[in-house]
Amino acid sequence: MASGRTSYMTNFPLRRLLLLAYGVQDFQLSGDPPWTGSDHYDIQAKAEGNASVRQMESQMLQAVLEDRFKLLLHREARRLPVYELTTLKSNVKLKHSMEGSCIPWSVDSPPPSAPAPGEFPPTFCGFPRLGIDGSNRTLDGVESALRR
Repeated sequence: MASGRTSYMTNFPLRRLLLLAYGVQDFQLSGDPPWTGSDHYDIQAKAEGNASVRQMESQMLQAVLEDRFKLLLHREARRLPVYELTTLKSNVKLKHSMEGSCIPWSVDSPPPSAPAPGEFPPTFCGFPRLGIDGSNRTLDGVESALRR
């Protein structure tokens, strides 16, 4: 019997699945019907071997969407306005994340195990998450330098 990893995606709108599968941002997807943002789906898939999250959320998810939704897509280049968010060094009000407040993780790693019933999933660095009460949002990030 072949071993593999099972991946669970629960309560995802189709639009979010499209963004994950094709590695695009929300503003880069157009022409989809309104229901892609309102209808939610659960996906449970088993990948053979030791597939990474990147593989499961790209080629494998693309195959599921093409098979189950008969997805057809068209890619094109468009010019759009660009905005740059900057801060003055003397006026930075963002606080650095506390050491050990999150678990480093990469999409090239196998997916993490599902939490046991009644337990909360771990906090991974760089991922938005809901607070324990489901209403407060937090965003952890890392500082990086922009190169021109």
